[in-house]
Amino acid sequence: MASSEPLGPWTKAGIGALAGLVEVSCQQPLHALKNCVQDGRRFPLANPIAWYRGWLACVCVSAPTTATQFGGGAAFAALASSSQTPRADAGAVGAASAFAAGAASGAALNPFDLGAIQQQKHGGSLPGTARRLIREHGVGVLTRGGMATMAREGTYVLGFMWATPLIARRLAERGDAADGDVGASAVAVGDRLAASVVAGVAASVLTQPFDVVKTRMQANLGEGGGGDGGYRRVAAAVFRERGAAGLWLGLLPRALRVVGATFIVSSVDANASAMVATRRATAGS
Repeated sequence: MASSEPLGPWTKAGIGALAGLVEVSCQQPLHALKNCVQDGRRFPLANPIAWYRGWLACVCVSAPTTATQFGGGAAFAALASSSQTPRADAGAVGAASAFAAGAASGAALNPFDLGAIQQQKHGGSLPGTARRLIREHGVGVLTRGGMATMAREGTYVLGFMWATPLIARRLAERGDAADGDVGASAVAVGDRLAASVVAGVAASVLTQPFDVVKTRMQANLGEGGGGDGGYRRVAAAVFRERGAAGLWLGLLPRALRVVGATFIVSSVDANASAMVATRRATAGS
């Protein structure tokens, strides 16, 4: 029987890195489509190789990011459980830990996200893109859009790390009550998929304005960096050009990607965590 002891932060970080690699490799075309839509560029439909332009940059973003999210979430949860936090607050602690881990990862990934967007727009290698950005705009450019990235990632991680498992458990409980003969593996996959759709769509709708503003700021490097007023100016420009709907530009491709990412990442997490726990239990028996 698998141990019920929670996995440590380093183990969860390793699982997170694997989940990030799998997710970005599966969904890179949707990421490229989303950026093209938001920046007003034509998607290179006839050139599949171009769909994966910036793949290395996205892997450099995704694998360390999900490693930080998983490891940070486990560390925050362990810290909270060792304190005097009442059990009644366990749900709030889990949600806060997930959001904090996501926001922290957003701060770390922002330079890589900037590099990926610039590489998709202008081509070139990732190191060459980094050198060009720093040469033309200074080191401060690496923080451009950072607060929006942190808000986006915090909400996204809240969705897949806290909301998705919670919704899936509720659905599984209802299924068990209705029909105890349903196979556990089939129910788990179906519940996780349904939960991923709910959590992924909600996270996408809530964070799309942040993502639109961030993408515009990072794709079009104008005056200044991401300091005070930068976000408001870009948001106002989007509103003038396209109205309020412009702040949700690219929602469909991004929602598809977020739902897919939520399902892929939560599935890798559930299965890899179960495998590690089972191996530990077997080794200890």
